[in-house]
Amino acid sequence: VVVADVQRGAGTVKVGLLVDVVLEVVGVSDGDISQAPDARTASARYVRGLATVKDRTRILLDISKVFDGDAVDDTSPVAA
Repeated sequence: VVVADVQRGAGTVKVGLLVDVVLEVVGVSDGDISQAPDARTASARYVRGLATVKDRTRILLDISKVFDGDAVDDTSPVAA
């Protein structure tokens, strides 16, 4: 499970994402993110930008846009 902070209005909500595998975790500062090329696809709105880490270009998702809408509205607190 990958835990992410998702923007909801003026605050944030922690969301758990069930994934098959995590290959690597890297830190990326805002200064390392460049704008993605203009793509005219429906999924392009979920791209935050591009970052080059260890000589490899990574596509960064805007996780708040992925969970924009009803997916996060139906959350309830989970005990730790």
